[in-house]
Amino acid sequence: MATFINKFLLVAVAAFTVCVLSVGSAHSEQADAVAWITRYERDATTADLAGDVSFYRKNLADDWSDGMSNGQFQNKKELISDLTDKTQNITFHETLADMNVRAYGNTGLATYTETYDALIAGNHVARTIITSDTFAKIGGQWMLVASHSSAVAQEAQERIIGSWELVSTEEQMTDGSRRPYTDVGPKGKGYLMYTADGHMCATGMNPDRPAWSDVNKPTDAEKLRAMEGFFGYCGRYKIDTANHVIYHYPEVALDPNLMGTEQKRPYTLDNDLLTFSDKDTTPGVESYSIKWKKMR
Repeated sequence: MATFINKFLLVAVAAFTVCVLSVGSAHSEQADAVAWITRYERDATTADLAGDVSFYRKNLADDWSDGMSNGQFQNKKELISDLTDKTQNITFHETLADMNVRAYGNTGLATYTETYDALIAGNHVARTIITSDTFAKIGGQWMLVASHSSAVAQEAQERIIGSWELVSTEEQMTDGSRRPYTDVGPKGKGYLMYTADGHMCATGMNPDRPAWSDVNKPTDAEKLRAMEGFFGYCGRYKIDTANHVIYHYPEVALDPNLMGTEQKRPYTLDNDLLTFSDKDTTPGVESYSIKWKKMR
């Protein structure tokens, strides 16, 4: 009887041990899968910015398909073909947020928000999308088998495209006083334009600038007053709708120091009123605000 009990206990202990080891192994495999998928998403962003086509050749299943945010489907062959043409497909900026990864045996899922600015098939596209990536373990190797994306905040981007007229400018001084921009004055005139292909122009002037006494031979003083009463630059732009920031990249400008810089413009959009406002690093100035009204 004792021998039977001992054998029973041994069998029970062995079964319990196998169960514990199996559970531990399953948890370990799940953790490994989550780590691999998380690393994949991070590396995919790096590959996009570097134009690394080999990354997708290696990590996408041959029958991978993507339901894109523009309402079309794309397969692996089409993606590789597009990415190979690096004159028409360039990723300028890409960030991921709200990443959530989970694994269930031999399948896994990653969901996240992606904000990107890119040239796609020769067209400039800047948007924020919500993406779901589905993974499967095939032949012992994790592969991306399907993707689906939906565009968000497109309304804000579409509303920004067009022509805007200057309404007002204001600088909040460190002493508590307020004043209009010194270059355009209290009655400033100006225009701001955004195109669908990613270009922009911003101009402003003081309408009270005196006319030149001789249009063909302005004096140095007249030239200086004309320059001091005007600002203007044009270039490319991108919109970070998630953080409500527009970035300007001047390629031509009255002020040569603006060339090649990134000009950050935090914005609010209220119907047809676009407002830029932020802290200011100009000595004596604490913050600024410039308002534009959509032209119809």
